[in-house]
Amino acid sequence: MFERVGIVMALVAFINMVDTLAYGARLAGARTRSPSLAMSLFNIVALSSRTANLIQLPLVASIVDLYLQKGNGGALLEIFRLIILSNSLGVILGIILLPLSIKVFTWGIIKMEQTHSIPVVAFSLMKRKNLKKVKHLPITRWRHINVLKWDNLPRTFIFSNPILTAFYSVGVLAAIYAGFLIPEYRLTASQLSGLINGVATIFLVTIVDPVSAMILDDTLKGRRSENELKSAIGFLAVGKFIGTLLAQLLLVPAAHIIVIVTRLLLIG
Repeated sequence: MFERVGIVMALVAFINMVDTLAYGARLAGARTRSPSLAMSLFNIVALSSRTANLIQLPLVASIVDLYLQKGNGGALLEIFRLIILSNSLGVILGIILLPLSIKVFTWGIIKMEQTHSIPVVAFSLMKRKNLKKVKHLPITRWRHINVLKWDNLPRTFIFSNPILTAFYSVGVLAAIYAGFLIPEYRLTASQLSGLINGVATIFLVTIVDPVSAMILDDTLKGRRSENELKSAIGFLAVGKFIGTLLAQLLLVPAAHIIVIVTRLLLIG
């Protein structure tokens, strides 16, 4: 059981780390003036996190089934809180490695423009002579955080991101935990993660993502400085971390909302 929980935590941390490193692709795209190519390269990298997610979800469901047999709901709740904590740890690791992500994406874009081949870029990245060029691992330092300014950034963009991230982080776990609370209807409850994730996703793609894209476009057109883009990326990353902390508070209330909706659907 503990090994299974450890695997889930590692997968969740990895998924959140990769998602956080995505922000580096935007700055790399601005520096190389190739934002579309930057996001295309990131989507290839993101396949690894999506694959990890496919493995993680059945493992979480299997943990619930085992605890259903034992009837130990308190321990299950603590395990879910550990899984949410691994979200936070993954985001922190992603924030620390964000400068490395920017450097790798920038290098990858330039190499892709030269070779027009993803396999060649991947092979070049793994060459020993190229790895030796990295003498110092670029990581986030206090000076990077200290320069973040929100003067010219929309407040809704900054403050909505942590809240929406919190709901998105807790959606699946809340649905699975709701299935534990009402085991007779757990299949229906587990399918209602979209009740929370769907709403969060709609607001993310209508409030956060368009503003982020607009800031990137304004930077490319010279309407904004690169420092403003850096600040936007920094607040996205920090907001994502705060959102994973807020998810701890939302887990139980969200599960009970799903329980209520499940009973309304099936009992009326």
